[in-house]
Amino acid sequence: MKNKVFSILDQKHLININNTVNDKKLLGFWLYLMSDCIIFASIFAVYFVMRSHSFINFNIYQQKFNYNFILTETILLLCSSFTCGIATSSVYFKKIYMTYIWLLITFIFGISFVCMELFEIHNFFQKDFSPQKDGLFSSIFTLLSMHVIHVFVGLIWIFFIIIQMYYFNINKNVYTNLLCLSLFWHFLDIIWIFLYTFIYFIR
Repeated sequence: MKNKVFSILDQKHLININNTVNDKKLLGFWLYLMSDCIIFASIFAVYFVMRSHSFINFNIYQQKFNYNFILTETILLLCSSFTCGIATSSVYFKKIYMTYIWLLITFIFGISFVCMELFEIHNFFQKDFSPQKDGLFSSIFTLLSMHVIHVFVGLIWIFFIIIQMYYFNINKNVYTNLLCLSLFWHFLDIIWIFLYTFIYFIR
């Protein structure tokens, strides 16, 4: 165990990452992100249609939102995106120990966001914002639920990358997985900014 720890901290085991990205895997992940973007865009389109044709005055419900709470969620997710980027950069500069630390910080920010968002969704039910109320609320719950599920999947991904780094060091597959995770995490940040803007902010 002790030798394993010293092996992890030893930077000599790092390979030349400039030639170790799995281009096909990275391209495939870009295609996945584009398909995921289309799905979110479709649900956003449903939300806009429902909001423009709903008999419910959504502005009244927006006044009941806890904007300080939602702003805290946003800051947490934006910070997690920043730390995820630093984790990826740490590998490039061969600072493997810092990669572990920044991934762990990203995980903490991410799990905090998930807990807060689940609490917020629970409050929606308490305030009679249930998806059964109207098609508008159904689209809102679909968007929020899909996003929080994606973040949860990202957290599982972070956990497995840390495990991979521990057992396999930074090889071609691990580094490519880390790049894909970083793209995925930044994508979730962009989706959340759209959610925050169009659901919570614009009236």
